[in-house]
Parts: sequence; C-alpha cells; structure tokens
Amino acid sequence: MTRQRILFAEDDLDNREVTSLMLSMAGFDVVTVPSGAQVIALAERSRFDLILLDNWLADISGVEVCRQIRESNPTLPIVFYSGAVRDVDKKEAMECGAQAYIIKPTQMEMLCETLHKVIAGP
Repeated sequence: MTRQRILFAEDDLDNREVTSLMLSMAGFDVVTVPSGAQVIALAERSRFDLILLDNWLADISGVEVCRQIRESNPTLPIVFYSGAVRDVDKKEAMECGAQAYIIKPTQMEMLCETLHKVIAGP
C-alpha cells in the first residue's frame, strides 16, 4: 500500500518534529515546512494527498495560504491543525476552502482518522 503524502506547515520546530514523527509512525509520508511561502511553492511543484496547515505561520496566515492554493488547486484536501480556538478562526479557514479544522493539541488517533477521511473524500 502506498503511503499517503502530507505537506505539513508548522512554524514551531518542536511541534513540527513531534507531529511529523507521529504521523510517520501512523503510516503517512510527511514533508514539513515552517512557512506559508514554502507550502505554496511545494504545493505547486509536487504532488501531495493533503496539506496539514497551521493557522499562525511566521510569514503569512494559514487562511491566506489556503486561499492561494485554492486558486491553482481547488481539489487538494486541506486540513487546519491549529491552536487558534476562536470560532472566527475556524469559520475563516472553512470559508477559504479547508475540509476540516482541528484544534491542537489533540489525540494523534483522532488527527490521523480525520486525515484519512478527508483524503478518502466524500
């Protein structure tokens, strides 16, 4: 079985490394980047099954990253994994084209289950 390929954007190094390791142990092939600009660049030139996106990145917001990706790729699954807990944060993320919004920290089992469901589609 081919491992599903995820592009994970997280500017906090510790969180990026731990989450990436856990996702890899769960069977995903994970590419990590710390910035929104890197997400946009990689999403344009490489194939991913899903983008896992923090809402608060150092250079641009996850919502802006999502909007830019949607311009060139309207069907690539995008899931927000963020500490932004306000309803307005979730609403903005979903309105820009995300399929799910998960508030961190969360149980890895729940995160992986959501990623598999989103990749599988409706």
